Amino acid sequence: MSSEPVCQEMLEEIVGDDREFLMELTNQFWTDVDMRLPQLREACKNFDGPKVQSLSHAIAGSATCVAAETLRERAVELEACGRARTVADAESLFNAFEAELERVRAYFDAYLK
Repeated sequence: MSSEPVCQEMLEEIVGDDREFLMELTNQFWTDVDMRLPQLREACKNFDGPKVQSLSHAIAGSATCVAAETLRERAVELEACGRARTVADAESLFNAFEAELERVRAYFDAYLK
Protein backbone atom coordinates (compact mmCIF):
# COMPACT_ATOMS: atom_id res chain seq x y z
CA MET A 1 0.00 0.00 0.00
CA SER A 2 1.28 3.46 -0.82
CA SER A 3 2.07 5.86 1.99
CA GLU A 4 -0.45 8.44 0.75
CA PRO A 5 -4.04 7.59 -0.18
CA VAL A 6 -3.94 10.11 -3.07
CA CYS A 7 -1.09 10.47 -5.54
CA GLN A 8 -0.39 14.19 -5.38
CA GLU A 9 1.50 14.21 -8.68
CA MET A 10 -1.38 12.54 -10.52
CA LEU A 11 -3.89 14.83 -8.85
CA GLU A 12 -1.94 17.90 -10.02
CA GLU A 13 -1.89 16.48 -13.56
CA ILE A 14 -5.67 16.13 -13.42
CA VAL A 15 -6.64 19.48 -11.87
CA GLY A 16 -3.53 21.64 -12.09
CA ASP A 17 -3.91 24.49 -9.64
CA ASP A 18 -7.66 24.86 -10.24
CA ARG A 19 -9.05 24.49 -6.71
CA GLU A 20 -12.63 25.06 -7.87
CA PHE A 21 -12.32 22.18 -10.33
CA LEU A 22 -10.83 20.00 -7.60
CA MET A 23 -13.78 20.80 -5.33
CA GLU A 24 -16.25 19.90 -8.10
CA LEU A 25 -14.36 16.70 -8.89
CA THR A 26 -14.18 15.54 -5.29
CA ASN A 27 -17.82 16.45 -4.65
CA GLN A 28 -18.85 14.32 -7.63
CA PHE A 29 -16.56 11.52 -6.44
CA TRP A 30 -18.14 11.46 -2.98
CA THR A 31 -21.66 11.67 -4.40
CA ASP A 32 -20.92 8.68 -6.60
CA VAL A 33 -19.15 6.63 -3.93
CA ASP A 34 -21.68 7.43 -1.22
CA MET A 35 -24.48 6.27 -3.55
CA ARG A 36 -22.74 3.02 -4.51
CA LEU A 37 -21.13 2.08 -1.20
CA PRO A 38 -24.25 0.69 0.54
CA GLN A 39 -25.10 -1.27 -2.60
CA LEU A 40 -21.58 -2.68 -2.79
CA ARG A 41 -21.62 -3.59 0.90
CA GLU A 42 -24.91 -5.44 0.41
CA ALA A 43 -23.70 -7.19 -2.76
CA CYS A 44 -20.58 -8.42 -0.94
CA LYS A 45 -22.65 -9.58 2.02
CA ASN A 46 -25.07 -11.44 -0.27
CA PHE A 47 -22.33 -12.83 -2.54
CA ASP A 48 -23.83 -11.19 -5.64
CA GLY A 49 -20.85 -11.51 -8.01
CA PRO A 50 -22.22 -9.56 -10.98
CA LYS A 51 -23.30 -6.66 -8.79
CA VAL A 52 -19.95 -6.63 -6.95
CA GLN A 53 -18.21 -6.56 -10.33
CA SER A 54 -20.34 -3.74 -11.74
CA LEU A 55 -20.26 -1.48 -8.69
CA SER A 56 -16.55 -2.01 -8.10
CA HIS A 57 -15.78 -1.20 -11.72
CA ALA A 58 -17.65 2.10 -11.46
CA ILE A 59 -15.91 3.04 -8.22
CA ALA A 60 -12.50 2.14 -9.66
CA GLY A 61 -13.12 4.63 -12.45
CA SER A 62 -14.17 7.30 -10.00
CA ALA A 63 -11.09 6.67 -7.85
CA THR A 64 -8.88 7.17 -10.90
CA CYS A 65 -10.43 10.59 -11.46
CA VAL A 66 -9.26 11.77 -8.02
CA ALA A 67 -5.87 9.98 -8.13
CA ALA A 68 -6.79 7.59 -5.32
CA GLU A 69 -4.62 4.79 -6.68
CA THR A 70 -4.68 2.39 -3.75
CA LEU A 71 -8.46 2.74 -3.54
CA ARG A 72 -8.65 2.02 -7.27
CA GLU A 73 -6.53 -1.09 -6.73
CA ARG A 74 -8.85 -2.29 -3.92
CA ALA A 75 -11.87 -1.71 -6.18
CA VAL A 76 -10.22 -3.63 -9.04
CA GLU A 77 -9.59 -6.53 -6.64
CA LEU A 78 -13.28 -6.53 -5.71
CA GLU A 79 -14.24 -6.31 -9.37
CA ALA A 80 -12.10 -9.37 -10.17
CA CYS A 81 -13.64 -11.20 -7.24
CA GLY A 82 -17.11 -10.48 -8.58
CA ARG A 83 -16.15 -11.43 -12.14
CA ALA A 84 -14.65 -14.74 -11.01
CA ARG A 85 -17.63 -15.35 -8.73
CA THR A 86 -15.18 -15.96 -5.87
CA VAL A 87 -17.47 -14.04 -3.63
CA ALA A 88 -16.26 -15.84 -0.52
CA ASP A 89 -13.39 -13.32 -0.53
CA ALA A 90 -15.66 -10.37 -1.19
CA GLU A 91 -16.31 -9.43 2.42
CA SER A 92 -12.63 -9.31 3.42
CA LEU A 93 -11.77 -7.41 0.22
CA PHE A 94 -14.63 -5.02 0.92
CA ASN A 95 -13.25 -4.37 4.41
CA ALA A 96 -9.84 -3.47 2.93
CA PHE A 97 -11.58 -1.28 0.33
CA GLU A 98 -13.62 0.51 2.99
CA ALA A 99 -10.55 1.13 5.17
CA GLU A 100 -8.76 2.68 2.18
CA LEU A 101 -11.84 4.74 1.38
CA GLU A 102 -11.67 6.25 4.86
CA ARG A 103 -8.00 7.14 4.28
CA VAL A 104 -9.00 8.92 1.07
CA ARG A 105 -11.81 10.74 2.87
CA ALA A 106 -9.47 11.91 5.62
CA TYR A 107 -6.90 13.02 3.04
CA PHE A 108 -9.36 15.18 1.12
CA ASP A 109 -10.96 16.53 4.31
CA ALA A 110 -7.54 17.81 5.37
CA TYR A 111 -6.36 18.82 1.89
CA LEU A 112 -9.43 20.88 1.04
CA LYS A 113 -9.62 22.82 4.31
